[in-house]
Amino acid sequence: MIARLSGTYCGINLNQCIIDVQGVGYLVHIPIGTAEKLRAQEGQEITLAIHTAVREDAIQLYGFKDDQDKFVFSKLISVSGIGPKIGLAILSDMSASEIARAVQDDDLPRFVKISGIGKKTGQRLLLELKSKFDDIIIVESDVPTKSAQDDELFSALLNLGYKANRVDGILERVRENVDLDADFETMLKKALQLLS
Repeated sequence: MIARLSGTYCGINLNQCIIDVQGVGYLVHIPIGTAEKLRAQEGQEITLAIHTAVREDAIQLYGFKDDQDKFVFSKLISVSGIGPKIGLAILSDMSASEIARAVQDDDLPRFVKISGIGKKTGQRLLLELKSKFDDIIIVESDVPTKSAQDDELFSALLNLGYKANRVDGILERVRENVDLDADFETMLKKALQLLS
């Protein structure tokens, strides 16, 4: 079983990326948040924690930025009726710490908002994950701290119709590409450019 891949990041297509490991290109399915972070690293060396799913007709690799995301993914797909596709959709919409918090708070509406999860599936998730998440420590650093201007930018992008998980990934990239004292308009233009 492949548990970790280190190699050259060779580009991305929606929620898949290719990692070249000594001339062999591995197709890896990844959450949208991880995809956003990788987009600027083409041609660079990266490492992903890997979950290998073996089926009769295919072997598929699922990649995560760290072992915590991989662990949460493995717990999600251990719930009856939750396959890798829905597990990836959940991690694309929520961070590992948000999932753990939603489970601890019995926050059914948070799960039901995710495409592919109805009320019954959401209830099953909460019920089955409760005991499995007892030993998970919520890592608050998982959620980037935002300045007042970041909050304003975040809100503006949400109002323009962008999803929260995409916007979270973009804020960090905006900060990397503009001056620290950049005004709101400059940051918004850069964010829209990166999102297009």
